[in-house]
Amino acid sequence: MKRSSAVPLFEGIAATTVHTDRLAANVLARSGQRTDRPAIVFVHGNVSSSLFWQPILLALPEDVTAYAVDLRGFGGSETAPVDATRGVRDFSDDVHSVVQALGLGAVHLVGWSMGGGANPGFVTALTEGDISRGNTLGPWAVYKGTYVSTGFTSEHEDTWVESMLTTATGEDNYPGNSMP
Repeated sequence: MKRSSAVPLFEGIAATTVHTDRLAANVLARSGQRTDRPAIVFVHGNVSSSLFWQPILLALPEDVTAYAVDLRGFGGSETAPVDATRGVRDFSDDVHSVVQALGLGAVHLVGWSMGGGANPGFVTALTEGDISRGNTLGPWAVYKGTYVSTGFTSEHEDTWVESMLTTATGEDNYPGNSMP
């Protein structure tokens, strides 16, 4: 199940759906950015989306071309089955197909995580869209306990947790299953 919601884009960020032969992928970029330079492509980690990259996209120098891609089943990208027997190859093939569809050529890739442990309580809270701050297994607890340092606060925390809640869950997506 994938929770649908309005995507909280920061001022100066635009979202585009890029259609490839593999999937329809959500891609963020700075509004009006240059496209005549080698690009940086940012790829989010597990249980998040491209929304986490918005402050970095906005902080880059104007002459840098940059995109942030939502992986399948995350953020605004299409929910498609993941073949766990291929490891994370479905995700890397998807990113490659987006880079090709955008006509970017060689790019610099920046990413984090994709590992991270999943526990049944967290997946249940995620599937149910539990946004309560009191659930010790819910997205807020995972965000505060594993994404940021103790005591860290940000005016964007609601956006980060909302991003986590866009993750598609189930046997064909996150956390998947171990059967071929």
